[in-house]
Amino acid sequence: MTWKDGLLCRLRSDPNIFQLDPSLPPLPSSNDLVDLREPYSSFLSTLSKDLVQSEMVQEEGGVEVLDETGKEVVSEREDSFSEEEFWKRCLFRVSLIEEEEEKRKKVLNGEFSLSLLRSSSLRVS
Repeated sequence: MTWKDGLLCRLRSDPNIFQLDPSLPPLPSSNDLVDLREPYSSFLSTLSKDLVQSEMVQEEGGVEVLDETGKEVVSEREDSFSEEEFWKRCLFRVSLIEEEEEKRKKVLNGEFSLSLLRSSSLRVS
């Protein structure tokens, strides 16, 4: 299993990841020091509604597992958490993982720069 596969596996199986709202500032008491408001806003501006419905993590078995995770998360927070919001957060987290994987590949290929480290926004949970 690769680094990326491990993160995607955790994404598929840990409903707590989706409880954190990336459109809000990080909680002062949390270990999540990365403010995801700007990247999430940018991501949402490029996200089409069709993508939310069709591209939901095309890993083998991933959609079914994520669908179950989504139902669990949404049923726990029916008051303010829709299924569409779950998929937006899910696709956003997948995009962060993919961005970090690209940065990781550059570093491993000797294309290291401090800007790669500073631009990291990955916090799966």
